Amino acid sequence: MKICLVPYDKRWNRDAFDSGSDVLDDWLKQHASQAEKRGNCRTVLAVEEDADLVVGYFSLLNYTLQPDALALDLAVGQTRYPKPAVLLARLAVHRTYQGQSIGRLLVGEALQRAVTISELAGCEVIVVQALNYEVASFYAKFGFRAFLSDPLWLWLSIKDVRRTLQSDTT
Repeated sequence: MKICLVPYDKRWNRDAFDSGSDVLDDWLKQHASQAEKRGNCRTVLAVEEDADLVVGYFSLLNYTLQPDALALDLAVGQTRYPKPAVLLARLAVHRTYQGQSIGRLLVGEALQRAVTISELAGCEVIVVQALNYEVASFYAKFGFRAFLSDPLWLWLSIKDVRRTLQSDTT
């Protein structure tokens, strides 16, 4: 089995995608194409080449943390200005492929892309909203920290991502 990460393309079979979450499955099947066309997010597919099948995906979009309790959680001092961020809006793995490190592969790629975005347009953090506490725990393994005001919203500084990526290559 060879898994490849590719930009969103309708030619890959999305109809059979079943992560166990109707919200995530329906978004990929019904809305991802329109979001791509509008340019308001970018989706990356994990595909099994031999089966012409989508086995996972993630979507990223630009995001702004408003200078409220959420932004203050970043512990970078008092702020009166919005903080530029990347939102990891969706991430899912087909249930047949769960437990095979595809989620880890997708998060790693999302983090690398967040660093690239920060280099091109500037942003300070990557943010994700977990569906539940089990998913929040998954993200915590990558260093994401929960906002004090909502434990299902998590963040990771781009500085920390860079450090992690640099230590992985040395």
